[in-house]
Amino acid sequence: MARTQRHTGTRRHKQKLRAGLEEGSIVYGELVETERVLTEASESKKFADKRFATKKFADKKFTTKRLAASGLTLRQAERGRLCFFPVELPSDASAGGLRAGDVVRARLFKRGNVFYARALESLGRFDGDVSFLSTLSLQQLFVRTDFSSEVLAEAASLAPYAYEEEREDARALDFVTIDGEQARDFDDAVQAEACAEGGWLVRVAIADVAHYVREGSRLDEEARLRGNSRYLTDRVVPMLPPRLSEDLCSLRAGEDRPCLMAEIRIDAEGRWLQSRFARVAIRVRERLTYEAVQNILDRHTQDEHMSEKETPTTETQGEVERAVLRLYGAWRALAHERAERGALEIVREEHAARLKRDGKGVLRCVGVSVSKASAAHRLIEDTMILANMAVAEHLAKAEAGFVARAHEPPSLEKWQGLEKDLAMLGLSSLLGGKAKDGDVVDKAGAEGLRARLHAVLTGVSGKDEHASFLASEAVLRAQSQARYIAIEATRGVVPEARGEEEEGRSRMSSGSSTRSGKAEHFALALGCYCHFTSPIRRYADLCVHRALLGWAGLEEDVSCVSSSLCEGLVANERSAISLERVVFQRMVCACLSARQEARQEVRQETRQQEEEIFEGAVVKVMGFGFFVRLLRWNVEGVVMRRSFEQYRYARVREEADADGLRLAFGVRVRVRVKESDAVSGRIELELSEVERSGRKLSQVG
Repeated sequence: MARTQRHTGTRRHKQKLRAGLEEGSIVYGELVETERVLTEASESKKFADKRFATKKFADKKFTTKRLAASGLTLRQAERGRLCFFPVELPSDASAGGLRAGDVVRARLFKRGNVFYARALESLGRFDGDVSFLSTLSLQQLFVRTDFSSEVLAEAASLAPYAYEEEREDARALDFVTIDGEQARDFDDAVQAEACAEGGWLVRVAIADVAHYVREGSRLDEEARLRGNSRYLTDRVVPMLPPRLSEDLCSLRAGEDRPCLMAEIRIDAEGRWLQSRFARVAIRVRERLTYEAVQNILDRHTQDEHMSEKETPTTETQGEVERAVLRLYGAWRALAHERAERGALEIVREEHAARLKRDGKGVLRCVGVSVSKASAAHRLIEDTMILANMAVAEHLAKAEAGFVARAHEPPSLEKWQGLEKDLAMLGLSSLLGGKAKDGDVVDKAGAEGLRARLHAVLTGVSGKDEHASFLASEAVLRAQSQARYIAIEATRGVVPEARGEEEEGRSRMSSGSSTRSGKAEHFALALGCYCHFTSPIRRYADLCVHRALLGWAGLEEDVSCVSSSLCEGLVANERSAISLERVVFQRMVCACLSARQEARQEVRQETRQQEEEIFEGAVVKVMGFGFFVRLLRWNVEGVVMRRSFEQYRYARVREEADADGLRLAFGVRVRVRVKESDAVSGRIELELSEVERSGRKLSQVG
């Protein structure tokens, strides 16, 4: 993939180099020749006839003799590293017409003591249209965006579903889908009804993707390589072709669809009693949005004291409204059980870039919308968790092989980091003492850690918004990353009583037994967990479907579970998270740049020097400066040490002092944007004049 020339450094530098090449970055101390570098062309007038000093590499400085005749230099865009190189333009016409501001794919090389960049391919230029930033991010992270002709042909050859006698007919049930306003792929539908003997019967119907996507087919191979769909602000990169994701597999209202249904009975306190799984045919009654469901719930707040067993029967209520209220009744029972088992409730604000087309049709970012999860969101979330844990426990008891979702307790190192973060926030008392080595491996100790985390989250609920946000951020930073693991089959034969109900189940807890114990989910306080409810957008869910169908004898019992598969799924998942974060950061940068330009125009007309001030909090302190999270924008910028060189700056571990200005995690600051670059996603900030006057910064708490 790349060729390197070694000058100085240690084994640690080599490790950094390998990590950097995966992301297309250049590591100091290394000379890299690779095509996986995205750079931005910029004009070079100042150094046109002078020697030009590049960035310092290790302990040496290399200078160029003269810039290329093109008068362009390349600035590396990855992570905003400002490495400049003269450009050597090839004869290829695709890169021969470069202009300042063009983003190119380039190869870096050295000739003598001169570093050059050879432009290989022009990727275009950012002119305010944020769609370019999404495209750039997709190319930079090497995301598969186009389907091959073979995959599209196989998808086109699939016939629409027609009801089959061997499937259970559930089309008369009042299933509804509840999703966001912009959703186009609907892979889950829900329905609930009150039981005469008490409790609720909850049905979760999931699109039967395995009905169309056969293991080993081209569609299956493509889905496995992608791992999951990518949801960006301006587009979706689906795991399956639109023929499947938006048509055949999507549970659209009024159309017959094949599904895999989980029918779960819970008592009035939300405890799981029994479950059943079957291949069914359904017909969704209504496509609902979270906003529409929340409006229904808000109109019935006066019924909050209604017994969980009661079902609204007012004649004036519509059929869909009654279906929603039955789901709400079941959810209240589930919420009670979730609180009883001690699952963590980390409530975070959702930030989304607001896009709007201007008069010229250019798609621009005009701000950030902030929202919190409503009761409608939590209703669907807890219902999906119920179905996931029912399937996981079912497969674990059957000793079938499947892809499990594991979440381990915080490591001792991360827990100690949490203790430091909370101490800086003045919230140490909520944690109730320090953790011991055994707490992170012992089951009883893990339960104690979860209880202490719960105490932190509930303890800040009455404090101001910033304190609550930072405490939740600290708890999230302490969490281990959830991952997929392979649970191998240990059964000898398929049980004769396939699909039978499981009797005598009281409830799921972290004390539930599995064959390995590795599949426990710390945050949800569950003994076994998997992903089952989103096979259109996650390959792991499709694998779980196949495992469930194989155990029930409805499909060939194939072994599709392996450690390498799970490693690939985890890598794709983290790539998707990184992509979403990078695109959001770049779009917000574009918005901040536009706001700066608008203020400059106003300043020129009115000669006023007003600056836009942002509220932020310090999230990390480094030797060269510190990072600040802009609280209402949910992006990070850096305050460089050079911006306040007149002050003494001393960093001690995670804290720094700049002539009386204490800088540590959670310290609230007021900053202004000095520079915002949409292509690199880099935001450079400056402390406002008020904070730089010498008085102590305010601390959240």
